[in-house]
Amino acid sequence: MMEKVIYRAVLPAGLLGFRLYSLFNEKARRVFEVRKKLFQNLKSELPNLGKGKRVLIHISSVGEYLQARPISSLIRKQFPMTNICLSFFSPSMDRLLRKGVEADLAVYLPFDRKRAMKKFLDLLKPDLVIFSCYDLWPNLIWEVKKRGIPLALINANLAENSGKLGSAVRWWFKKIYQELDLILAASEQDRKMIAGLGLDEKNIFNTGNARFDETMARIRSIPENDPLLHLLGPWKKGPCVIFGSDWPEDDQVIVPALARLWKEGKQFQAMMAPHEPGARKLESLKGKFFQFGVRPIFLWEYQARRDGADLESKMLIIDTTGKLYKLYRLADIAFVGGSFRKEVHNVMEPAGFSIPVLFGPKIQNSLEAQELVRRKGGLVVEDSDQLYRQLKLFLEDEGLRREAGRQAYQLVLENQGAGERTLELLVKNFPEVFKNGGDGQ
Repeated sequence: MMEKVIYRAVLPAGLLGFRLYSLFNEKARRVFEVRKKLFQNLKSELPNLGKGKRVLIHISSVGEYLQARPISSLIRKQFPMTNICLSFFSPSMDRLLRKGVEADLAVYLPFDRKRAMKKFLDLLKPDLVIFSCYDLWPNLIWEVKKRGIPLALINANLAENSGKLGSAVRWWFKKIYQELDLILAASEQDRKMIAGLGLDEKNIFNTGNARFDETMARIRSIPENDPLLHLLGPWKKGPCVIFGSDWPEDDQVIVPALARLWKEGKQFQAMMAPHEPGARKLESLKGKFFQFGVRPIFLWEYQARRDGADLESKMLIIDTTGKLYKLYRLADIAFVGGSFRKEVHNVMEPAGFSIPVLFGPKIQNSLEAQELVRRKGGLVVEDSDQLYRQLKLFLEDEGLRREAGRQAYQLVLENQGAGERTLELLVKNFPEVFKNGGDGQ
């Protein structure tokens, strides 16, 4: 088969290039380091599994895990004998693993070499393999199909600007998607785009995006007396604008807009939670505000009540990850980053807190952001001047701000239940995996 020949010819060169890149990039280097004892770790974990059926759910990183978690949680509740095995690619999952994940076993996926995938499946012996969103690995798929193991894709998405739709590679991705026994799309538009590859539509369904379920579950899990929110309660003295998952490209738009508003005497506070809060990024961000006469404070300084720190600063920089979704509760307006760089990050969390959501022009990857715009619960800003004017409008008109937040929240509410719809179709299409509670009998 031509697609296999091409992939297996190109893969070694791609891995070699990534290896060379890792010599200069710490994150890429980590991808190789965590796989040194992959099979050894897998062997040590396997005895902990029960005798029931094994369902392997593969995700790329944290974002995809959060979309898959509602489904894995439902499987564990409704089919308690089933073993959920979670595989993932990115080391960004390490932080969540320390807290615990919805799985009986969690392991890094090997690099997609044919021999490695054979060994992986020989050890794990899954009865069903589920991919989430888009992270499809060809050699794994081909080896799974060779063994007669059913394959499914949940929360499936395919943006209009996806590289998979290019004329030179479209046929190749069609071949990969054809290997899947069931495709459950995150939206009707995603279903149509995937079917548009030339696939048989009888196995493609729109179940919705389970990230909406996850969003509300996370929001409801935040205790009223959460220590972080309790700590920052006294800091918030008026309207608050939060900038989540910002990149340097976003900062070039954000900082001048904020400086202009403060210079005009607008009374509000702001928080910034960089997507990658490394030391260099944080100091650079701090320096940019200094240039405009604003003295920001880091979260750690506020927590420690550090001597000399301006605890009344109107600019708070969040210097760690994992806190953003909670901090949206303190905000009245949100800006979601990535949207001036490559693609917008998660817009559902701020929407779930009933606040209007702003973002840059690059939202083609997010149907949720596009729907927020349609409902006027979210707005695109093309440059710093537009961001300044929209923030000013929301700060001056509380009624307008609240109505936009209401529209954003309504979108999240209307899309609840994707997890249940997904599991229903999984059970219907793969009854042998889930019979008798997934006990393997």
